[in-house]
Amino acid sequence: MANRNDSLNLPSIFNPSIAVGVAEPQPEGVDLADLKPGTMLEIQTGHHSYRLVNKGGGTALISGHPTYCPTPVPVEVHGSIDNTGHLKWHFVGKGMKLAFLLPEHGVIQTSRITEIRRVKPEPHNAN
Repeated sequence: MANRNDSLNLPSIFNPSIAVGVAEPQPEGVDLADLKPGTMLEIQTGHHSYRLVNKGGGTALISGHPTYCPTPVPVEVHGSIDNTGHLKWHFVGKGMKLAFLLPEHGVIQTSRITEIRRVKPEPHNAN
């Protein structure tokens, strides 16, 4: 029989090395829902440089792949895929792979995104 001075060796369900209430670091990038329709992004991947024009609602015009989209084509942007294979919906994230649906070709997945730049629209000449 154990007395009050004996210690109990129970497995701990609390791991103090896990911080409670601390969110995982968010990848650097942009959520398409936060962009106005017409906003243009330049997206550099390991293999190609893409231009994406946000159309709203997860749709866009994209160009930059010599086979699939050499000129702007309408796509559904699924989002970005992280190292574990999880999709962050309608997000364009640095270090992640962009996934978008081209109706004629299915889902296209890029190589990892190395840089994302917002492109300012060129001024229109009113001639």
